[in-house]
Amino acid sequence: MMELVTIMDAESFEVLFVDAGLLDLSVLNEKKYTQFQVEDGSSRSDHSIQLPIKISLKVHISGDTKETFDAVQRAYEEYKLLIVQTRVRTYKPMVIETMPHTEQADDLNGVMLDISLIEWRTVTPVYGDAPARTTKNAKQASTVKRGQQQTSPDDGAAPKKKGSILAGIFN
Repeated sequence: MMELVTIMDAESFEVLFVDAGLLDLSVLNEKKYTQFQVEDGSSRSDHSIQLPIKISLKVHISGDTKETFDAVQRAYEEYKLLIVQTRVRTYKPMVIETMPHTEQADDLNGVMLDISLIEWRTVTPVYGDAPARTTKNAKQASTVKRGQQQTSPDDGAAPKKKGSILAGIFN
């Protein structure tokens, strides 16, 4: 029988946590809408933010309990990127957010884990020229096409002391 949910390493596509049997899975995929009041007192929305996808897994570890639990713990501590393949969709990259576990007295051969995964979004900076029209100060615009600039010579003199007018008169 084929597993209904598979958790894989995002880099090597190796199946992880083989001895963890899935009991329950829920996926939270939501958007947050901005709301503002208008003159007539009603509320309007004109923008939404896609929140990171969250997956909650309830698994039962049996067999080699300690080794499988240690593998989950390592994935949590090392921020290992995971792929979760369900019957209807593949979610990637995910990272373990929480992993509380329950050890029950009547289940001597297993451990219950409530694993929470969250979508991992990597921010990629964008570099480029800033045209003068988009900056508040023209000096903050791109300097690529300005050519060679002459700096003011430093005569090595100590900077002038600033003081009040009276200090300048009496010194």
